[in-house]
Amino acid sequence: MNTHTILERKHFARLFIATPLVAMLLLTVSTSASFAESKKERERQLISKPMERRETTPKKPEKTEPEKKPETPPTKPETPPTEPGHHETPVEPSHDNPSTEPGHDETSGDNPEPNVDPVCTLHCPSDILVQSVGQEGADVTYPEITTSGDCPEHDLTIVCDPPTGSTFPIGTNVVTCVATNLTGATVSTCTFKVVVLNADSTNDCSGDIVPPTGGWIAIQPFKILQNPLRLFGQFQLTASDNCDSDPEIFIRDSRTGFVAGPFHNLDKIELAAGPSLIPNQHLPAGGPNDAVVFTKGEPFIWAVDSAGNASTAIKFR
Repeated sequence: MNTHTILERKHFARLFIATPLVAMLLLTVSTSASFAESKKERERQLISKPMERRETTPKKPEKTEPEKKPETPPTKPETPPTEPGHHETPVEPSHDNPSTEPGHDETSGDNPEPNVDPVCTLHCPSDILVQSVGQEGADVTYPEITTSGDCPEHDLTIVCDPPTGSTFPIGTNVVTCVATNLTGATVSTCTFKVVVLNADSTNDCSGDIVPPTGGWIAIQPFKILQNPLRLFGQFQLTASDNCDSDPEIFIRDSRTGFVAGPFHNLDKIELAAGPSLIPNQHLPAGGPNDAVVFTKGEPFIWAVDSAGNASTAIKFR
C-alpha cells in the first residue's frame, strides 16, 4: 500500500468522523435560526395586529338608602325688603278668601252651596183644653211657636190659623201654623188642637180611660254649664186631656226617684240636671218662672188627669 492510498484513507476517515459533527452543528444553527425567525415573526404580528378591546360589563352600583336627615320644623320665610313707601300685606287662605293657587277649586270644600238651607222645623205647642165662657166658646191665647234647625229668623214669617187670641167655639178646633220665607215658599208647618169644653155641662171623668198628654215648650233649650257641671234650660209645661181641663204635671228624677210638682198647663220652670246637684223644687229668686227644679239624673215629665190616667213619661231634651 502506497503512501497516497494511506493518505486518502486517512482523509476519508477524518471526513467520516467530521461529517456527523458538522451535521449536528448545521442542525443546531438551522434550528436556532428558525426559532429566531419564528420569534421575530410573532413580534411583527403582535406589533401589526391592533389590540382587541376587552368588553366588560360594568357592575351596577348597589342601591344605598340616603341617610335620613332629622326633620326640622318649617321656618317662616323672611319677608324681602320692599321699596320705601311700598307695603305688602300677606293674604292667608280662609273660608272667606280661599286660595287661588293652580288646581284649587273655589267651589269645593265642606261649606254648603249657597241658597241651600238645612231643614228648618216649626214646633207647635201641645193640645190646649179650656172651659167655655157661655155658649160663645172661649178666647184662647197660646204659647209662641218655636223653631229648630237653621231657620232664617229675620226672613221667616209664621202665621197660625186661627191666630192666637181668637175665640174658639165649643168642641175640638185644629190650629195650623205655617212658616214661609221671603219668597213666600213654605218652609215648615205644624198643627195642634184647642178643645173648648161646655161650662154648662157636667164633666164627669170618672169613667174616662184616655190618658192626658204632657209635654213642654223650650223657652231656652238645654245648655251645658260648669261649676258645677250641669244641664240648664227654661221650659213652659203643657198638658191637655179629653175630659179634665186641668191635668196635673209632674217631673221625676231618673236617678233618685225624686218627683217635683204638681204643675199646671203653661207653667214656666227653670230646670237643671247634674250629678252633683241635690234634687229639690223651690221658688225662683225672681223673674217670670213659676218654679226651679233640680235633678241628679235625667228629668222626665208626665201628666195625670182627674180620673187617674197618666201619660207616658217623656225625657226632657
